[in-house]
Formats: sequence, C-alpha cells, structure tokens
Amino acid sequence: MSILEVQRILSHLGYDPGEHDGLDGPNTQAAVKAFQRKTGIEADGIVGPVTRGHLAEAYKDSRASEHFAMGEYQCDCGGMYCTGFPELMEEALLTQVENLRNRLGRPVIITSGVRCTQRNREVGGIEHSKHKIGCAADLYCPGVHYSEVAAVARDLGLGVIEYPEQLFVHVEV
Repeated sequence: MSILEVQRILSHLGYDPGEHDGLDGPNTQAAVKAFQRKTGIEADGIVGPVTRGHLAEAYKDSRASEHFAMGEYQCDCGGMYCTGFPELMEEALLTQVENLRNRLGRPVIITSGVRCTQRNREVGGIEHSKHKIGCAADLYCPGVHYSEVAAVARDLGLGVIEYPEQLFVHVEV
C-alpha cells in the first residue's frame, strides 16, 4: 500500500491527510495517528502491517455511497491473489453508479468492481481493463432489461459495454 493509497483511504474514511501527493508529511502522519488512536493501534504514525490491515478493512467496510458498501466493489478473487483492493475505486465511478441506481429507482447489483491482474486474466478481461484501476464495474438491475440500464448509464455520461448473453452492463469512467 503506497502513501498515496493511504492518503486516499484516510480521506475516504473522513481523516485529513492534506494533499494527496504521495509524501509522508506531517498532515499524513497526523491523520494516520488519528486513525490509529480510533482503532486502538499504537499511534506512532507508521503504516506498518497492522495499520495497513486495519486501513484495508475499514475501507472495505465503509460506505461507497448511500446505497453501496465499498466491499461490493472489491476484487472477487477471494483473497487468492490480492487483499481485495489492489487499486482504490475512483470516486467519480462511485458517484455515477449511485446516480445510476437513483435514476433506475431500484437496487443495482455489482458483479465485478476492481480486479487484480490475475483475476482480470482469469475472467478474460483485456490487459488494460479499467477494472484494474478502479474505474469500472459490471452490474445489473433486477427487473430492468440490461439495455435500459445501459441507456440510463450512457445518459449519465458513463462509458458502457453491453453483454446481452450474460445480461449485464459494464460501466466505466
């Protein structure tokens, strides 16, 4: 987990690490210490294995948006190749999937969010898949034809690929 990822996770969790610059500066260290205090870890400002594990778990358990948990977007390799978030989800995608759900007025099921390289290869994803950088999700809406889901997603400005044989839609930012 890089310092930049730590900064993004801390911000997502409501801490203020300052600018997301990838530098372990005083603001980042203060935010790490605040997170460590809240989770009962020794507050030393160092992102070692214990802190990394707690950050990853807190991120997974956090809300992505009103109707989605961040865990719904985690890699589905089941821990075989990664810890669930080889990359963090892009906020723009999280916002647009929430907007899609609201426009459809019904639950949306995410079948694939971020993917590690190995899982992406297993499912036949392209080498430069946006899933690998947290910018894509595959989804469907029970009771709504996939083509309608795709049309609403396009109207929201999302990139869309329809998979009629599998009855789901790939959306990306």
